[in-house]
Amino acid sequence: MSSARPPFFSKPSSSFMLHEKAPSAEADVERGVAQKRTATRRFHDLLMELGAEFVGTAILCAFGCGGNCQYVVGSPTFDTYATVPIGWACGIALGAGFAGNRSGGHINPAVTAMLALVGKFPLWKFPLYGLAQLAGGFLGAAISYGVYYNDINKLDPGKTVALTAGLFGTYPELDAPGFSCWLAEFFPACMLLGVVLYLVSLPSKPHFGLVPVVLFLTLLGVGCTYGSTTSFSINPARDLGPRLLTAAAGYGSEVWTYKDEYWLWGGQMGAFSASVFIAGVWWVHRAVEKYLLHAECDEDEDLPTPPVEQEESA
Repeated sequence: MSSARPPFFSKPSSSFMLHEKAPSAEADVERGVAQKRTATRRFHDLLMELGAEFVGTAILCAFGCGGNCQYVVGSPTFDTYATVPIGWACGIALGAGFAGNRSGGHINPAVTAMLALVGKFPLWKFPLYGLAQLAGGFLGAAISYGVYYNDINKLDPGKTVALTAGLFGTYPELDAPGFSCWLAEFFPACMLLGVVLYLVSLPSKPHFGLVPVVLFLTLLGVGCTYGSTTSFSINPARDLGPRLLTAAAGYGSEVWTYKDEYWLWGGQMGAFSASVFIAGVWWVHRAVEKYLLHAECDEDEDLPTPPVEQEESA
C-alpha cells in the first residue's frame, strides 16, 4: 500500500489559503458598512421623528394661542369664546395629522409618557420627544405673539400676568380652589389619553384621517366644558413652552410663582398624573383579561376570547 495520503488529506497550498480568507475579509467589510448604514438610518429616522413632533406641537400652539389672542385682543368682530376651543381643536387635529405618519403624532409629553408606561413606546425616547415638543410649544406661542404683538402692547404695555400672560400659558383665578384646578387638568387629560390609548390599542389600525377628527372632537368637547377654570392645558408642552415665551418676552418671574407655582403642580403634574392613572387602568385591565377572563374561558369554551388575547395570538 502506498504511504501517500489521499488528495482530500493533502495540505492546501498557500494560494488556496489566501483565496479562502479573502471572502471572509470582504464579508467583514460589508458587514461593517451595513451596520454603519443601519446606524445612520436609525439616526436619520429619529431626527425625522423629533422634527415631526417639533412642528406638530408648534402647529398646535400656534392655532391655540392664536385663538386665545383673537378672543382677547383681536377685533371685536371675533370677540367670542368659541374661537378658543375651536382654535385648539384645529391645532391638535392639524398637528397630529402632520406628525402622525412620521412620529405617531403625540405632540404632548403626557401622551408620550402614557404610551411608554403601557409598553407601546420606547421609554428612552421620552425625554427626546419631550424636548422636541417643548421647543415646538415655544415656537407656536412665539408665532402667535409676533402676530398679535401690537394688539397685546396696546392692551397691556406693562406685560402683566393678570392681563395677557394667560393668552399663552395657563393661569387660573387666584381664588380658585387648588384641588379644582388640578382636577380641571387631570380629568380632561384622562379623557384625551384614554381616547388615544383606545385608538392605538384597536386590533386593526383606524384610517389615518379618522384620528385627527377624533382628536378634534375630543379637545373641542374639553374646551367647551372644562375651559373656564384653568384654560384646559392638559399638555405639559402646551403650557411650559408658551410660559417660557412669556418669561423671555418680559413678563417677569411671576409666570413661575403665580398661585404657588401652579405651572408645576397644575400644568405639569395634572397631565402627567393622568398618564400614570390611565396606564394603571390599562395594566389592571390586562391583568383581569389574562388571569380572570382567561380562566373563565378555560371552564366555558363558549366565552369569546378577549380582544387583547386575540391580538397576541395573531
